Amino acid sequence: MTVPNLLLRFCLFYIGLIIVAWIVLVLLRLENFVGLDAALLFGAITLVSRQFAKSNGRYFSKEEKTRVILGMLAIDFVIQVVLSVFPSILFSGRVPQPGPIALMLGIVVFIHFLAISLFVTMERRFLVKQGLIEA
Repeated sequence: MTVPNLLLRFCLFYIGLIIVAWIVLVLLRLENFVGLDAALLFGAITLVSRQFAKSNGRYFSKEEKTRVILGMLAIDFVIQVVLSVFPSILFSGRVPQPGPIALMLGIVVFIHFLAISLFVTMERRFLVKQGLIEA
């Protein structure tokens, strides 16, 4: 599996998990999405990282790891923009003010950058402990 293929899978799995979670939240009439996003992000990263390791018989090289983290962050940024702007347009009919949205996106993307970096690194350790890849 190549890094672009991994990023495509990450995008599809992450969006799919978000849609399924949204449907479940609507069906259960829950309004709080806080914390769930990190779990969905972790799930998508775990799934595609394991697929990469199993497919290639190894984990990411240093260069691949950097490209994977930056690629996942770019995908996450686009998803966060859509998730923050689209509901406002849909429900109020107007685009939200760019200042507060930019601040919120900056904070979320920074936290997600730390989470993505941590999850990618942790997954390698899990795979080594399970004997799926060598240290």
